Amino acid sequence: MDILVVLSFEEFKAKHQAESSRYLQKQTKCPPAYDQRLEVLPKHRWFNLDRTEADRRPSSIVDKVCNITQLSRPDDKELANLEKSATDMRDVPTTSTSEVAFVGQQGMGKSLLVNALKSRRDLSKTSAKGGACTAAAIIYRYKPGAGDFEDNYDAAVTFMDDECLREIISEHCRRYGHFHFSSNVDPDSYLEEERAAETAKEFFHLVFNAKHDQNARIRLDALSTKPGIQSGALFNETIRMAHERIAETGADADGVIYFRGLDIKGLMERVENYMARVKGHSSLWPVVHNVTIFSGSVLARNRVHLIDLPGTGDVNQSRTAATNSIRRSAGFEVIVARSDRVTTEEVVDQQIKQSIRAHGAKNTILVLTRIDEYFLDNHSVANEIQTSPQFPFPLIKRFTIETEEMLKVIDEEDDNGDKDYGAVNRHIDLLMSYHEYLAQSAQRSFIQQRAKEMEQEMRLRFIKEDPEPIHVFSVSASMYLDWLKTRQKTRPFLTPLQTGIPQLRKFLLGFSAEGNLHAYRKHAFDTMPLFLDKVRRISNHESKDSAYAVIRPKFLQLVANLKDQLDTSFNDFIQNKLLKLWTDTSQKEKRSDKIASVVRGWGEAFWNTYNKVLREKGIVARTKSKKYVPEGKTWGSINWNEEISVEILHDAATWKRKMDKAVAEFARDLESATVCACENIHESIASSSLPPKLKSIAIEEWNQRQDKVLAQEKTANAILREAVKLTYQFATTETDTRCMIAKVNWDIYDEIESIPRGTGVYSIQRDRMNAAMNEPGVDCKTLIDRIAANIRKHAKKHLRTAFQGLLTDLIKELSLYDEHIDERLPQDYDLTSLDQRLRNELKNLLPELQEEVAELQNMYTVLKIKEEPVEEEGMEPNAKRQKMNGTSCESGVLVTQYGSITEELHDAGVRNSTVEPAISGPVSVPEELHGAQGLFVPEELPLTEPPATKEPEEEQQIQEDVEEFGEDKDKLDELEELDEPGKLDVEEELHTAEKFYGAEEPFDILELHGSPELFEFGDRGQV
Repeated sequence: MDILVVLSFEEFKAKHQAESSRYLQKQTKCPPAYDQRLEVLPKHRWFNLDRTEADRRPSSIVDKVCNITQLSRPDDKELANLEKSATDMRDVPTTSTSEVAFVGQQGMGKSLLVNALKSRRDLSKTSAKGGACTAAAIIYRYKPGAGDFEDNYDAAVTFMDDECLREIISEHCRRYGHFHFSSNVDPDSYLEEERAAETAKEFFHLVFNAKHDQNARIRLDALSTKPGIQSGALFNETIRMAHERIAETGADADGVIYFRGLDIKGLMERVENYMARVKGHSSLWPVVHNVTIFSGSVLARNRVHLIDLPGTGDVNQSRTAATNSIRRSAGFEVIVARSDRVTTEEVVDQQIKQSIRAHGAKNTILVLTRIDEYFLDNHSVANEIQTSPQFPFPLIKRFTIETEEMLKVIDEEDDNGDKDYGAVNRHIDLLMSYHEYLAQSAQRSFIQQRAKEMEQEMRLRFIKEDPEPIHVFSVSASMYLDWLKTRQKTRPFLTPLQTGIPQLRKFLLGFSAEGNLHAYRKHAFDTMPLFLDKVRRISNHESKDSAYAVIRPKFLQLVANLKDQLDTSFNDFIQNKLLKLWTDTSQKEKRSDKIASVVRGWGEAFWNTYNKVLREKGIVARTKSKKYVPEGKTWGSINWNEEISVEILHDAATWKRKMDKAVAEFARDLESATVCACENIHESIASSSLPPKLKSIAIEEWNQRQDKVLAQEKTANAILREAVKLTYQFATTETDTRCMIAKVNWDIYDEIESIPRGTGVYSIQRDRMNAAMNEPGVDCKTLIDRIAANIRKHAKKHLRTAFQGLLTDLIKELSLYDEHIDERLPQDYDLTSLDQRLRNELKNLLPELQEEVAELQNMYTVLKIKEEPVEEEGMEPNAKRQKMNGTSCESGVLVTQYGSITEELHDAGVRNSTVEPAISGPVSVPEELHGAQGLFVPEELPLTEPPATKEPEEEQQIQEDVEEFGEDKDKLDELEELDEPGKLDVEEELHTAEKFYGAEEPFDILELHGSPELFEFGDRGQV
């Protein structure tokens, strides 16, 4: 948090005069726009990797090989295969990405926040009036090669599949028919039902293109009748028209349209009608599943992909379900809420709890938006100045009183003809400017204080859901975007850092760092050496020998045996070790009684509410029913499915814990079987009839491959446990009509709601509901049985998918050995002189390629963690970058960790520096803060470490570590010491600050890290 040093009037006057003098001496320029490239990156080795070089070296190796292989004749299959393999090696496969879903009610500013995080003003459609704009999920991914700020975009629009279309169209038909042709419209929810019917009508008109096609409009009107809906004619024709409209767009067989090479204006012209409601334009947004936009940005480049979801509150349950399916698939969730409402919004609490269940608290981020609107609360700020004992309000109060007294003195002075009225008026103007400065200082401090208090409250609010606190950030996206404008006479009230956007972006960047580094290291240490081995085997055509063929049949047989064995083991695991949700009959009966009580409670509501919930498949977003409206609230919400889910939550958690243990045991069995198979393969090679020299080569080759095979098998436990976790999430998440209990009860809800109206119908419905939930149905199963069967079904599906992926990867690793042996066999065609010459060239090239791979690997071996600004290709060195200002009186930051700054500043020469000695009197430091370190640095200047200088002993130790753990890169990483935040060289940082700002620039802002305590600086107040 940035805390201002409050200037006395004399200090303010001196600063004002200095600025006025500079104003007269040189041309006035607009305050500079914010430069995101100066931001500090997270502390992780990934951000210290020279990405340009790490990408260039593999590409260079591939180019050198392809320069030779491209000269080969078409019939040289071996070199053609090598060239294909080389092409695959060019780019590092970055399969590890972090999907971050942005969730929130309509009009909360999700799209504006996405724009700010990507430092683009017009990328995501926003509403100036705070209404809903985003109608389809918008996914922001990386466009390879695009610069972080380049105006160059690709896009892909994906339409809904048939299953999703049928769900949505069916619900629109039902809602339209219910409102217009039913006598059961609930008076309490009449407006909501009317809105749902209007939404359905809008949907039909867009799909039929009724505004521009008169014949289609006439056909739609004829179908929008009670017979048309009941017969299914409207439904069928709408499905047909949706397919026809999608085909007209030129979408491919998968329902996707692609747009490439667009600037921002062209992008919006092409995709705006697919991603948002555009007034006055016919569009197909109602049948769009998602829009993917590919561009450059520091987040996208680091594989952090943002997903801007439509605002919650869609009246179409099926569309909400489609949105939630994307939300659940993301690894992280950002809940966006208004900072002035978050503590009272029950829907925000609900969203956070849902995210914690789906992703865990550590992957749940609450973002409080529009913190700048706090400064509009002038009454609260004024009250804080008068009553708060916290810094800086007492100081501001004193300075304000002194200023008002000076103005009063001037007003009361006699009107003397000898006065210099020009000087008096200038003095009055200066006092008024100072008065305004004090008010702004109070407003900033008020905003920061309120934000900090709210962040702390929300961070710990959900520890009952998860002992780990959620992450909370306060931001002003609009003010941050204003900082991006190149021409703006007056800069925003808050500095770029105070808007909170840089801090949030830095936090998000950390999500994918470990996965990215792992992918690059794997490419350098596994993939590239394998490729060089391939080049070596193919180029050594003289050493090829047909004798190697003798070991292949036995090897392939052993691999096939292992595959069959593991398949059998998995089927046995599913059959005998996949646990039922309830194995204890008494526990099952107890849970059944609890659910029966919940279902009986549903009948306490009025009949109209009861039937509305039936029509909505158990979920009603807003209701006035007294049973569901919390005390002191006007509206409530209903979710019958979640009420049942809560009852089984404990049992599901117990099932998950037991399944985790069962999966761990099964993973150990898989590993044992694989180890045994590897030993059999080794024995088959050793006992083969291969000549000793060839046998030695084959065994060495197998030993290398075996290490990779066993390493692959060690991932089984984590992958299978993830499948168990997915099943648990499915069993305990009830946010929409696609969730488990909603689908289990779907037919029951429809059946009971369709009971003919008449005397005693409500009693009949309640009795039928109680029986359907607690007595065996036509399938001889109770609700408890159906829930257990669904969990088992999904556990089978997720576990089988996970196991098949494991098995495929394992067999792929094993099969590489057979591929390598095949490359040691003579070709089935004669080599021409050209073929032999190209192979000799490859052989001669090998030493150079090996050296390049070694240099590539060394880049990762010597990696250290340090914080650096975001760099892009072609950027100027840090010292030459443009100086960034906050507001007129904010130009520096004092960073300190836990303690006293007096000795550090004295040692660094601050007392003798060019900083004005405005601080007088003793410095009061709380006892618990003694012994910390601090330094002055410019507010926008990245905290960078000075160039590392190693002692000879340290150099020797590093070399010994490399020699000892050269093959064990993970162990070497563990030995690398992490830098401690805050332990920075004060003198070096002061020197850097002077280079950046100039020696005469005063440092006015102070920042504290690690402690809420504040220091006192005489007249200038606490810091």
